[in-house]
Amino acid sequence: MKKRKLLFAYFLIIVLSSINLFAEPTFINQYPYEYLWPDHWYYTNEDGTTNVIPAIGGGFIMTSWINPGYEFYEEPQSVFWKIDETGELEWMKQDYNNFNTYIRSIVSNGVDRYYAIAGAGGTYWFGSELFILDENCNIIDTHNYWFADSLDIKINSMQIVEDGLMLAGDKGGGIELIKVDFNGDIIWETDYDDIDTELMLSQINDLIILSDGNFLGAGFFASLPGCLIKFNAQGDTLWTYQQEQFRISSILEYDENTLFAFRSAYDDGQRLGYLMKFDGNGILENEFHINTPINSQTTSRLINTNDGNIVLVHNAVEGEIHKVTPEGELLWSRDYLSDNDGYPDYIGINDKKSFQTENGDIIFCGTTERGGCHHKHKLLRVNSDGTLINNDDELNIQNAKSNISNYPNPFNPTTTISFDLPEESKVKIEIYNIKGQKVKTLANDKYQTGNHQVIWNGTDENNKSVGSGVYFYKMETADVTVMKKCLLLK
Repeated sequence: MKKRKLLFAYFLIIVLSSINLFAEPTFINQYPYEYLWPDHWYYTNEDGTTNVIPAIGGGFIMTSWINPGYEFYEEPQSVFWKIDETGELEWMKQDYNNFNTYIRSIVSNGVDRYYAIAGAGGTYWFGSELFILDENCNIIDTHNYWFADSLDIKINSMQIVEDGLMLAGDKGGGIELIKVDFNGDIIWETDYDDIDTELMLSQINDLIILSDGNFLGAGFFASLPGCLIKFNAQGDTLWTYQQEQFRISSILEYDENTLFAFRSAYDDGQRLGYLMKFDGNGILENEFHINTPINSQTTSRLINTNDGNIVLVHNAVEGEIHKVTPEGELLWSRDYLSDNDGYPDYIGINDKKSFQTENGDIIFCGTTERGGCHHKHKLLRVNSDGTLINNDDELNIQNAKSNISNYPNPFNPTTTISFDLPEESKVKIEIYNIKGQKVKTLANDKYQTGNHQVIWNGTDENNKSVGSGVYFYKMETADVTVMKKCLLLK
């Protein structure tokens, strides 16, 4: 019986390893456009990776588009990447509908469908088109709002609701809201030409669903006033907020009584960023300067983190992320996109540019080498402290990996985790399950130079036995962070 269990354990390790469940949870990987397009496409005007969302069945879907140059004009093309949990590319699709497609927003029902909106633009494109896709991003159906509904609109943001999709953008310069069913057919459509002469000149770039079932949109258009607008499921306006000469590029519901927005404005010839804090009725309570220059193409994303703080992912002079408290105190800043060979780095320009996983990691995407034929689109996964484990500039991963191990593995019910320290350091060692949930803290103290051991007896924080399966042990010191796998087999 013991021999049979042992054989099964090794078989399970091989199978799980083959599907990358044991890989490190943070990464930076790049997915270049090289070889995707004909050689005669000698130049591109490409505005950055646009979206990344959780993929159906696990992993991530990342979208982008390219606007190629040629001696004759070529229509824009879109690319879809399917990436697994470790950042490895599973498949790539391009040239949607053999037509120009700026994929501006994408959502998923989490089961068997994606919905991707392609915006207006190009020579032969009118209005926006909704693509209904299967779990492999193959086209099931489309709905073109110019040809089907005579609407010349540009949809910038989209959210999925119980009975359909909420679309938001502009109609020739002016806010446009549309509710459609899951086939893309319009349920209602509202523009603001007859509501507010200032709002009609703006557009919605970011749309979120609020906890009370209503919606909040934010946007700007050129140098015209930026705006916030709250509306209900029927498209009725509940309140609006406007301010001259600034751009709102992202919004966040922190709790039912607190909203945040990120804006930029010129100050002494430089575009700077500000975090704005509102109450639930759209009254501005405070704003905090984020001390970093902003790129002229303002784009950002605000994320309400699991620890009650806020992560800001945005286009600075180089792509950056920051973590701040709700009171505007800066906790840390990171810049991961520095290998740009002279070109600016960009965070994705559209509304689904980043998100937080269940275990608190931040997923976001960006672009380097912009302006040439061989762009490098990057997907990054960092932990809640902004740590990017395999960024050699920040962490010595090879040394860290060689200095921690556990034995036996597989084990039942006890395993010993051994680690070496080149110098005195505070050490934290934690156990996580395969869902990324913390199971137990084994060590959180200062250790001297040398070899040390801690024992995990297969229990959680309440000393209750956990079930069989794959677990990860994570070690953090002053210099390194590393995570490895182990298998508990009962």
